[in-house]
Amino acid sequence: MTTIFQPHTINEAFDILNRPLLVQITAGGPPPNPDPQAVLMDVSRLAAMSGLHYAGGELFVGVNTTYSTLLHSHLLWPAAACLLDACRLREANLPGGTLLHDFTTVAFDNPLLLALIALHAQAQIAIRPSGQQPQILTLPLQKALLHPPNPPYLLLGFRFIAGSMGTTSALIQHQPMGPLQPDALAAATWLTIDPQTNRIAAMRVAFANGRSWPILCEDAFKALIGQPANANAVEAAVRLSQDGCPQPRHRTSTPPFSLTLSPHLIRETLDRAIARSHHSPN
Repeated sequence: MTTIFQPHTINEAFDILNRPLLVQITAGGPPPNPDPQAVLMDVSRLAAMSGLHYAGGELFVGVNTTYSTLLHSHLLWPAAACLLDACRLREANLPGGTLLHDFTTVAFDNPLLLALIALHAQAQIAIRPSGQQPQILTLPLQKALLHPPNPPYLLLGFRFIAGSMGTTSALIQHQPMGPLQPDALAAATWLTIDPQTNRIAAMRVAFANGRSWPILCEDAFKALIGQPANANAVEAAVRLSQDGCPQPRHRTSTPPFSLTLSPHLIRETLDRAIARSHHSPN
C-alpha cells in the first residue's frame, strides 16, 4: 500500500521532502504516472499552491488548480483566455487534471507552457535554506522550469500581469500534418486593442514546435502598433511573422534562419483573439 503524506504548511512539506525517501508530489488524486517505488505527498491542502488570485494588477494561478476551475473563472477572460484554450485541450486528454502534473516534467508540446510564455508569466518557487524559514522566489519561466534551484523546492504557481482594458489572447493547436509540416504546430497571441480607437497598442505571439522551448516573438510586430485591429492587420502579422521571427539553428550558429510558419495557424489565432475583445465568455 502506497504511503501518502498530506502536509498542511510549506514547512511540513519541506520536512517530508528532506526525508531519505523517494517522494512523488501530487494534488488531490493519484499522479498520472505513479512511481511504485515512491511515497506520495498530496499538496492539495497547501494554500500557497492553490487557487486563482488577483491583486495589484497581477493574477496568480496556483499549480494545485484544476483545468475545470480555470475554465469556470471569468478572471482570465479575455486577457488570459489563451490559458483557457490550453486548459480545454488538456482537459480533453486528462479530465480532472491539475496544473501541477503538467510541470512535474517539462514537455515542450504542452499548450499550457505556450500560453504562459505568451502571457509573460513568471514562476513562483519555494525553497527552504538550511536552518531558515521557507522563502518564495519569483523567477523567469524558462529559468524556473529548466534550471530550477537545487532540490528540494516546490513550484507554487505562476504570476502574470492581468492586462489593461482591451487586452485579449488566444491559443490554437493543430494536429501534426506529416513530414513537411511547418515549424510551428501551435501559436498563442496576446494583444491590447485600444477600446476607443480599435487600434493595436501592444502585441506578441508565441510559437511551439514541440521539440524545443517555444519561441516568443514581439519585436517583429512593432510596425502594427497604432494600426486598426482588422483583417489587414492580421494579414500583415502573417507576413511579419514569416520575416521577423528568427531562431538560431544552434546557439552558436549564424546567421539565424526564419521559421516556416503556417499562415492559417497565425490567422486563426489572431482572429480568435480579436473577436474575443468584443464578446463576453458566453
